[in-house]
Amino acid sequence: YYLLFDYNLYEDPEKKEIKIGIHKSFLYFQIIFYYLSIIFLYFQLKNKFNYKGLNFTILFLCFEPTLFQYQGAFWSESIFFSIQILIMGFVLNNNFSNSKLFIIGILLALLALQRTNGFYYILPVIIYFYYLNKFNFFKKIIFLLLGFFLLINIVGYHNYKKTGNFFIIPKETKSVLHAYVAT
Repeated sequence: YYLLFDYNLYEDPEKKEIKIGIHKSFLYFQIIFYYLSIIFLYFQLKNKFNYKGLNFTILFLCFEPTLFQYQGAFWSESIFFSIQILIMGFVLNNNFSNSKLFIIGILLALLALQRTNGFYYILPVIIYFYYLNKFNFFKKIIFLLLGFFLLINIVGYHNYKKTGNFFIIPKETKSVLHAYVAT
């Protein structure tokens, strides 16, 4: 965020004093991205689902307080949840062109790069496509996997150039995941 908008994070870099007041644009971006993802979900599903059920879902996503609290804070859950909503809009639309499957793969990779547990989201999506009628699984799933692995490999290669090791998950995350599974 700070590199993208060319903000200097620190008031005094030696003392690591963080500047105050430069974060509002990031919060506005989170909020706008969240509501644009909800609008996208609505337009993708308005002809597919019951009007009352869809409207209730959209209103719930817009005004439910525990979901809304993440949008005005610096937690990664906000962007993570917005990407989940985008994926849901693409998947439930049932219009699976090769380009849309590629975009779903990219979104799944962004989800995985946002939070480590996002790597597991590709499994339910693939299972859904496998059991979906009129979906040529073996010919179409390649585009989803191509989009997913393309972005993941770009990050892995970038890390390889910086450190000499190809990795996509920080080492600390691997130990935490192992401790979680072991306990």
